[in-house]
Amino acid sequence: MTTIRIGPLEIPVEYADLGPGVFGKWHPFPSPRIEINDKAPEPMQALALLHECIHALCDLHGIRANEQTVSTLEMVLAQFMRDNPSVFASV
Repeated sequence: MTTIRIGPLEIPVEYADLGPGVFGKWHPFPSPRIEINDKAPEPMQALALLHECIHALCDLHGIRANEQTVSTLEMVLAQFMRDNPSVFASV
């Protein structure tokens, strides 16, 4: 199983069929976890994971972000990471 680390938490990432039009879900309670639609194309799965991680980061750090803000951050960060891979090599 894939996990991501946010602060002190190891958050499981589960891949499952979430139905049409649903790419991912962030579940903060009772146990934090992220679900990604395994029927989506791989590039969409990667974007969905980034999107749900942004939700998790915001929720866990008390940052208020509506869906439009999260979606904008998803696209901006995805483009930044894609266009500047060397920046992340040493992080």
